[in-house]
Amino acid sequence: VSSGSLLLDLAMSGGLRPSIIRASGVAEGGKTSCALSFAKNFQSTVDNSMAVYIKSEGRLSMEMIERSGLDTSEDKWFVYKCNIFESVLELIKELIHNNPTNRKYFFIIDSMDALVPKNDMNKSFEESVKVAGGSVLSSNFLKTMALPLSSKGHVAFLVSQVRSKVSINPYEKTDPKLTNASGGNALLHYSDWILEFQPRWSKDMIRD
Repeated sequence: VSSGSLLLDLAMSGGLRPSIIRASGVAEGGKTSCALSFAKNFQSTVDNSMAVYIKSEGRLSMEMIERSGLDTSEDKWFVYKCNIFESVLELIKELIHNNPTNRKYFFIIDSMDALVPKNDMNKSFEESVKVAGGSVLSSNFLKTMALPLSSKGHVAFLVSQVRSKVSINPYEKTDPKLTNASGGNALLHYSDWILEFQPRWSKDMIRD
């Protein structure tokens, strides 16, 4: 499946295959637009396919959908608005395992960082805040779904926020790195492709 970009297809050895794709970058960097472009090509290339967009925090709009050229018919496109981790996981598991028509899915989770464990919803803010909580959720999700996704011909596009680099050296003068993606090291190990979206400063570009 083509990514929609010839250069990206070449870098990905021909385009998309059943895999897990991680996309991280600054806000308004194009992560969601890229995911929709991938999904559109998946719809038009793979027979009996459907794009499933899980909106937990993303800025999905009709303008973005129309611009991407997605097929929004009932049997090709589905939006699930939910930020409960267990509910999202159960939806994906159900679609993959209870699939008598052998439909191929392109899942977009926008974003992984907005998912919250069910038990935390009824807790106070102080009780629900956990160190590396997002990393644990990402790790649990990938351990459960990585093999079924790739072996059954599906694609998962996981959008991640960015985090500033926290230095333990108080005398370090370097600026924080804004390319550190959240989600922990599990995303690095399980992802087949990692896409980083970084800002381009027009003042640094060489023009004629």
